[in-house]
Formats: sequence, C-alpha cells, structure tokens
Amino acid sequence: GDSRGVVAAAAVEATPAAPAELVVVPRDALLHCSSPLVCATQEDAVAAQAFAAVANKLRREDDVLACRLLFERSKGEASRWSAHVARLPEAPAHCLLHWSSDELEELRGSDVFTLAARWREQIRSDFDEVSVLAEGTWPWLTRETYTWAITMAWSRAITIEGRKTFVPVVDMLNHSPASHTTHGFDEARGAFVVRRAAPAAAGDELTIVYEHAPNARLLLLYGFAMPLDRAAHGGRTLHVGLGRDAPHRVEKVAILAGLGVKEEAT
Repeated sequence: GDSRGVVAAAAVEATPAAPAELVVVPRDALLHCSSPLVCATQEDAVAAQAFAAVANKLRREDDVLACRLLFERSKGEASRWSAHVARLPEAPAHCLLHWSSDELEELRGSDVFTLAARWREQIRSDFDEVSVLAEGTWPWLTRETYTWAITMAWSRAITIEGRKTFVPVVDMLNHSPASHTTHGFDEARGAFVVRRAAPAAAGDELTIVYEHAPNARLLLLYGFAMPLDRAAHGGRTLHVGLGRDAPHRVEKVAILAGLGVKEEAT
C-alpha cells in the first residue's frame, strides 16, 4: 500500500451515546462542479473565464469535476484548495486501471476484468471528447493528467446534496468494516461531519466505511477486496446499454430510476 491514512493526534473519548466529532469540513471548503471560481487578481479572473468557457460545454459531471481539480492544481498555492490538492496521491500502482494488460489478463472472467476494460475505454474516449472541446486552451490537460484526475474523482469524491464532491481530509480516511464512525453532511452545522462512537488512543488509525461499494469497485480503485461474507460488498454491477435514440428512453430511464438503478452518461 501507500501507507496513507489518518491517525488520532490525541486520545478520543467517545461512546454511542456521546459520539465525538473527528472531522468537520465547512460547506465552503468542499470542492465540486459548482464551487465558486475564486479570483484574487485580474489574471485569475481571465484564467477562470477561460476554464468556465470550456467546462460549461462538458456534459458529464465526472469530466467537469476532474477538470476542475486539474485547474485548481495548475494554480498552485493560489488555489483555495491547494493544501488538499497537494496531499492527493499520484496514480497509485495498486489501482487496476494502471495494471498492465498481462496483469489484468489474470482476472479474465471476473467482473473486475470487464469493468477495467470498460473504464479504460471510457477514459480514452472521454479524454478525446474533452480535449476537442478545450481546443488547446487548457495547457494543463493531457491524457496522463486527465487519467489521474478522473481516477481521483471516481475513488475519492463523495456525493453530497446530489453533487460529487471532494471533501478535504475525509477522503484520506481508509476503509474498515469495523469502523466506529458515521459520516455525512450536517445541515444544521452547514458542514460535512465525521463522528466516532467509540474511544481511540493517540496514534490509532481512524477509518470510515466505504458504503455500498461492491468488491469489484474496491479492487479496481483501491487495490483490495473484502471477504465474500461481507454482504455490503458482495453485490455486482450490471451494465445495460440504453442508447440516446432508444424508443421510449425517457420512460425507461424513469422506471429504472424508480428501481434505484443509476444512469451513467456515455
């Protein structure tokens, strides 16, 4: 592994009746597609306008979020999110999207093999579409940087109020099914809050549960899988094509949404 994680700097006193707040991230520290483009100088404003002119043409939320991350990284310390961006890992070797074809071949016949092939092709085609729209106006956009950013969006973004969002610090917490934490956006606080319902000693690793992630996704993005008796991770992802010109497409999408099936634009 890359030995990343979050540990308690001091002892945590907590019980189920009196949980402790471990992390509080205010709304304006969250990074999502609609986060304000903060401009301190005229040069910043020009750069923001150039970014927005292309970003507004993108039709997939993942692409907008990935490109916004790259835009903020290109600003260096001038970015409001510079500290968070600087702590993001480079493309981790354990992410299967970076495995060689020979390594992936060992997984042929599994959900992971199918998803890896699908995602790799999606990254290639999505980058081609984005780069055409950018028309060379984003010097920080390359196939390599886009692949890194989209991997960050897929593996670290949390959906808050219907938007995929980078949550500083929280996205550094590792997964443990035995975690004593809960997390979510607290409307009363106007912040994303992680709470722990059990004590922890100084130096203990603090974790969360990567909820509703099937093993195929855990292996693809994080390089590990849970035992099959863990029901929360035992599901399978079924992809069914529904073309934009399919008869009664709107009605079909509505029915699928009613059954909890998510639509992914391709």
